[in-house]
Amino acid sequence: MLARIIENTRLLRVRDMIEQIGQSLSSLKITVGALLLLWLLTFFGTLYQVEYGLYAAQQRYFYSWFFMVFKIIPVPGAKTVLLVLTINLISACVYRYRFEPKKYGILIIHYALIFLLVASSMTHYFAKESYIAFNEGESVGVSYNYYDSELTLWREAYDETGRISRDIEAFSAHAIKIGDPIVFSNYNVTLIPEYYHEHARPANFGAPDVASVSGLTALSYMKFPLEREQILPGGLFTVITEFKAATPQDVRTKLQSNQSNAQAQNPRIEYDRSSQTVRTEQKILLWEADPEPYVLETAEGPLYLRLQRKRYPLPFIVTLNDFIKEDYYGTEQAKNFESKVTLHHDNATQESRIYMNTPLRIDNYTFFQASFAQDNQGRERSILAVVYNTGYWVPYVASILLVLGLIVHFIYMFVARHVRKT
Repeated sequence: MLARIIENTRLLRVRDMIEQIGQSLSSLKITVGALLLLWLLTFFGTLYQVEYGLYAAQQRYFYSWFFMVFKIIPVPGAKTVLLVLTINLISACVYRYRFEPKKYGILIIHYALIFLLVASSMTHYFAKESYIAFNEGESVGVSYNYYDSELTLWREAYDETGRISRDIEAFSAHAIKIGDPIVFSNYNVTLIPEYYHEHARPANFGAPDVASVSGLTALSYMKFPLEREQILPGGLFTVITEFKAATPQDVRTKLQSNQSNAQAQNPRIEYDRSSQTVRTEQKILLWEADPEPYVLETAEGPLYLRLQRKRYPLPFIVTLNDFIKEDYYGTEQAKNFESKVTLHHDNATQESRIYMNTPLRIDNYTFFQASFAQDNQGRERSILAVVYNTGYWVPYVASILLVLGLIVHFIYMFVARHVRKT
């Protein structure tokens, strides 16, 4: 009996402690403090954007948990502040507001705000933003990430219809570490990074035995530009290939005859007669601004190596039928522009117009008319923003709940006032 009383007492103490913590977390002081911090982050983030660009401001102030001021003072970023605000709202719903008629509207508003914060987190972590840039008559089946890059290696082949097919193997540029081998197992190719810069520019120094497409021999670090889309990563890699061959001389002749690269150097060749394996090694400079992929000649045929924007395969083919741009009278400034496209999806076709405030939505994908550009031949290219978001409906539900909570609260206030008067 005594043991049961002691156990019940402990449980009551734990429950009281949890309730005290919950009451503290639901404090209005935390709410006001979090909102003030969000305002300060927005203010200083806007000033920071002017000098360092939108991407740098987002990474420092809004996409971080903490950042350093004067290199010694840790300051909470927007992620930390929003997490605290979410906990504060949940605690307020549980410990501050009781389920009674006069609080129904306020409770619905609080739950809607929590739902909206959760929706924002889902979009931030799970939505994929990319783009498509193509000319009239061109068809594409992949989109490209605005920010992230990847190393890609592929071999080209022709199918029965004469179209080129590519079996692409990719490696994320975020995972590149100096000295750590990058293995493309499908093609028996290994890359060892000598150096790598997230944003690079041509340098005057370099070794003569470095090969590249653009004729460069070295890259140096460059300060990030104002816009993340302008960032051009690059680095130097030792590329090792292994493949079977009867004799090394035939392979050497084929390697030396490679004319596909602007600056191709003869690789170092090692031949193992017992296994009839050829191992080549060469230093290759890869830069995202390279106009074309680097060609690695092997006995099985050429391999194509490139550093490029990360690709997202689309579940359909998009064809640009027509791009229309209307300028303001007497100027070359665009007044309106739109794309007429055809989607080839599940043995069916769908024609659509994509223009300002009128996107195309299909299978959790949304296509926006983002911009346009000109290619090297002066032709206009349509640029479509592509957003893949399985939780796109969550903010709509949260907004409906928010409006519903306001309506319920105002109706109750109106009725209560009318009752008091009568």
